[in-house]
Amino acid sequence: RRQPENFVNSILQNILSDLQQNTDKQCIAYKFHCTLVDYIDLMAQKYNLKNIAFSGGVFQNALLVDLIIENLSPRYQLHFHNEFSPNDEGIAFGQLMFALNHR
Repeated sequence: RRQPENFVNSILQNILSDLQQNTDKQCIAYKFHCTLVDYIDLMAQKYNLKNIAFSGGVFQNALLVDLIIENLSPRYQLHFHNEFSPNDEGIAFGQLMFALNHR
């Protein structure tokens, strides 16, 4: 199992390696998205989370959201924005919720 501190280097190394091997760019992008989902899973495990909330502009990315739902919903309660716009106002709200719940 990969450790959190190795993820960024691993992502960059894998992308560079794939580019050098002329891997199809769609395949590289798909692998990148899957790695992000793996990282979310790893962080949830590290912090023993059962509920994960997602918000912010990045979650307008349908592929990322679909992969999160497909891979993580069996083990976690997933929460996506539906009252806020899918842009940065959700990030501020998430920071507020974190601050209120982790005093």
